[in-house]
Amino acid sequence: MAQILIRWRLNEVMARYGIRAKELAAEMDISPSAISNLRKRSMPRLTEETLNNLCKALNKLSHERTLITPGELIEYIPEPENPNSKLVNDDEPQVNTAQAKLKQNSNSIDFTASGKCQDTFFLLSIVSELPDSA
Repeated sequence: MAQILIRWRLNEVMARYGIRAKELAAEMDISPSAISNLRKRSMPRLTEETLNNLCKALNKLSHERTLITPGELIEYIPEPENPNSKLVNDDEPQVNTAQAKLKQNSNSIDFTASGKCQDTFFLLSIVSELPDSA
């Protein structure tokens, strides 16, 4: 099972919008040390109310038209399950799979080593299979 990394980005968001810790503390009506704790790299434990107040204060202090949302404060980065198994070209397995399926279903289409169709009059569309629940 892959390890999940959640990255807390409050420090980066504050820097991007030019928001100082003292201003944010005053706007949220909390102590500067509480803001210091929120700015640490690890994800803090937040109640919905605190996260809501944080976003409201950031938006008020940023003076920007775009909203600062929890999605900007939290970044989700899953680690690859096995970094050694990654291929140089991620498209290659998909082409090989498509080639195999087409060769099973039809003998009239022949692919070159690069995965391109030699007959130019064929139109080929590859559509992912939909799950049964769709």
